[in-house]
Amino acid sequence: MNIWITYSIVSLALVSLLMTTYKVPAAKQINKYTLSAWQYFFASILAGILLYPSISFDQRTLLLGFIWGTGYAILVLSQMHVLHKQDTSSVFPFTSLASNIFVIIGGVLLLNEVITLVQWVAVSLSVLLFIAQYWNSKIHFVVEILPLFMFISILSTFNKFVQKNAADNVNVYNFIFWQLTFAFIASLAIVLYKRKHILLSELTHGNMLKWSFASGILQMGVSYFITKALSLGPISLVYVIIGLYTFFTSLFAALLFKEKITSKSLLFIFLSFLIVLLIKFG
Repeated sequence: MNIWITYSIVSLALVSLLMTTYKVPAAKQINKYTLSAWQYFFASILAGILLYPSISFDQRTLLLGFIWGTGYAILVLSQMHVLHKQDTSSVFPFTSLASNIFVIIGGVLLLNEVITLVQWVAVSLSVLLFIAQYWNSKIHFVVEILPLFMFISILSTFNKFVQKNAADNVNVYNFIFWQLTFAFIASLAIVLYKRKHILLSELTHGNMLKWSFASGILQMGVSYFITKALSLGPISLVYVIIGLYTFFTSLFAALLFKEKITSKSLLFIFLSFLIVLLIKFG
């Protein structure tokens, strides 16, 4: 087995757990801005301890880390926000599928790749699948939630290309530290902007620290193993494996937060993954 496949499988397990924690603010009534800042604080501290020998001030790494970290902090807060309104099983399958489609489009536009007939069919099927899933949704979904879905998918795709660029061109260990550090700085700036008055008791209560510490450890692991996988393997195949997280995250959310998984949701998850396989291997 190629080592990048092993890294991708470990990433899948960690991503499944990490994405489940994005439901914590809605399920546990914890402020998402504060939780996010604490999460990246713990992740960046852990990265600094483990990767200290590789940390340096490289201009290109700093730039890529700043772009990724800022984008990722915004992305996670957007995902936490939409999870206040929708269940996990209805959010991540769509955003993951849309992101994979955007990766294909980005490959055509940026890397001069060619889309095969099978891939065009898969893209068309994904549009039909989305219409079938949300055809009977209320108008507020179309006006409020759908734009957020698209924003999350586009930003996620952009961050994937930034991370792949870094994995191929700079020291991956140095990049992992700086991407998490800039994610912390960005999330801290956001929380200071959004929340003018924060009580110390709110910052240090048990639930906040427990969940942020757990998600911080997971975030460090996800950043490490995905970046390593991308440094050794192709971006499209790496994310085919990681894309399986939609099923496991929905399952974990049901177990931890009592979300309901309907047969329709399971079918959508299964079909969306089949479409991703067609896109990647078509």
